[in-house]
Amino acid sequence: MAYENKMGPELQLALTYYQTSLATTFVQNTGVSLGDGWELVVKYHGDILVPAQSVGASVEVLSESFASVEIEPEEIEDFASFFEIEYMDLPKRMFYIIRESYGKACITNVHNVSPYNLRGEGVLLGIIDSGITYTHPDFINADGTTRIAYLWDQTIEGNSPVGFDVGTEYSRERINEALDQLTMEETYRIVPSTDLIGHGTAVAGVMGGNGRASNGREVGVAPEAEFIVVKVGMEGGIQTPRTLEVMRALKYILEKATSMNKPVAINIGLGMVQGGHDGRALLELYIDQIARRWMCNIIVGTGNQADRANHTEGIIEDGEEREVQFIINTGLGFYALNMWSSFIDTLEIKLTSPTGEETDRISASRNNILYELGETIILVNFSGPSNINADQQISVFMESESGSIDSGIWTLTIYGVSIISGIYNIWGATSAVTGMETMFLQPNSFTTLTIPSTSSLVISVGAFNPYTNQIIAGSGRGFTRDGRIKPGLAAPGAQVTTTNNQGDYSMATGTSIAAAFVTGGAALLMEWGIVNGNDPSLYGDRLRVALLRNTRRIVTDTRYPNQSWGNGAFCLEDTLISLINR
Repeated sequence: MAYENKMGPELQLALTYYQTSLATTFVQNTGVSLGDGWELVVKYHGDILVPAQSVGASVEVLSESFASVEIEPEEIEDFASFFEIEYMDLPKRMFYIIRESYGKACITNVHNVSPYNLRGEGVLLGIIDSGITYTHPDFINADGTTRIAYLWDQTIEGNSPVGFDVGTEYSRERINEALDQLTMEETYRIVPSTDLIGHGTAVAGVMGGNGRASNGREVGVAPEAEFIVVKVGMEGGIQTPRTLEVMRALKYILEKATSMNKPVAINIGLGMVQGGHDGRALLELYIDQIARRWMCNIIVGTGNQADRANHTEGIIEDGEEREVQFIINTGLGFYALNMWSSFIDTLEIKLTSPTGEETDRISASRNNILYELGETIILVNFSGPSNINADQQISVFMESESGSIDSGIWTLTIYGVSIISGIYNIWGATSAVTGMETMFLQPNSFTTLTIPSTSSLVISVGAFNPYTNQIIAGSGRGFTRDGRIKPGLAAPGAQVTTTNNQGDYSMATGTSIAAAFVTGGAALLMEWGIVNGNDPSLYGDRLRVALLRNTRRIVTDTRYPNQSWGNGAFCLEDTLISLINR
């Protein structure tokens, strides 16, 4: 296949097998189908409309160098031949990463004590998540009006926002009209957006719930801020959100914040494991570009995969063989492994099934190859270097025509053909897909940050238990594969009381909750600096560095920065004191 270095592994394999009766589950998981145009995320330079028009593709520009392109599959190789096209891939599936806590985050005094008295007025909270229960009292003002400036539900076909072709946008006025109705049935007829999962509603409550459902007891970090909410997903809401939906949401929120002339703190409540964990995934490169467009900070939890045994790593010597074993649970229909190594090393691999059947020894010279071992179909791709990442990626996808991969212990044999570095990292599919019983037999809990928390310009947040001062077991640990310090800091993320999608409160745990504390805190810093005029440049790198520099090191018998806590525990008051006294 020509121009493989411009295509992601899933795209290469989909082009190879989508017209055959083989690898049907893999093709379905990529979201492509016969007879339809394929939606690609493309990194480009120059004018993308020229190559797009030449192959009859339609374009949705996301920024000056990223776009969504809908194209017929038979035109993709011709499209890749244009020099304007740097790299492209199919959108990746993503998954949700779900009053002692407020004291440990040093928030209480910031609300109520001079010279602070900060509550988020004049600042926007952006939420990219499963939606929001907009009828919850904590997101409604005392006069009965909504605190949500805009709600874009990407899953409801209808009145899409200007500049976008998917979903339905609900303005503040439309939401207020819905809230004025006498019955919930009438309310949801006018604005039918719901948060069925409850993840986005829980995050919103920590970020900025005003406590009206609890008579002011359960108050979020920025209770007077306004919300811009994007419920991410595909129209119809059938499948999990993809990277493309998140990219659209970021563009939308920043455009709205710019038009409202207000600073915004954005929380992304999703993550994935596919990628190099080095900040070079397409989504992360897009974030790093768009994050400098406005007065904003983007905050992401590090995910909850550290204790899920879906990462392993090692070092292989020249001429050595290393075996990596993993268990496939009964009834699993699809599984993926992604191995990353230095471009200076030459590796080959072999897979052995639980019954002892083996593939050949596979090298980069035999790319996009398919094997059948027992009930299992195996697809293998070697990629790299590319224009977005110079390292080598080896991708293995497993599926079964019978609906169940051969269960038991599989062995991945790695051959060190020509080795200088020798370091390799392997990530299996997230536990949200596989369950807890599919795992590596010798896992490593470090470098388990989910993407996009490894992005250079986001504030990445781990989670600790405020009652025990311990990092929670699942909190994604660093560092990044290229050695950068992530997480940046940790925040309370265990048994936190917050809003639920039933109009009441529940306990929530996870790095999304921890990230919500930091998102609300970023909003209060923006209120102090930008809205109140104390520091009009307090956003972006300046705000991020202020937070990281003023963490508390509540566990004293460890070195900082470290792979669990990053630079330490989030403390909003210490950050403000430092800014005031500088």
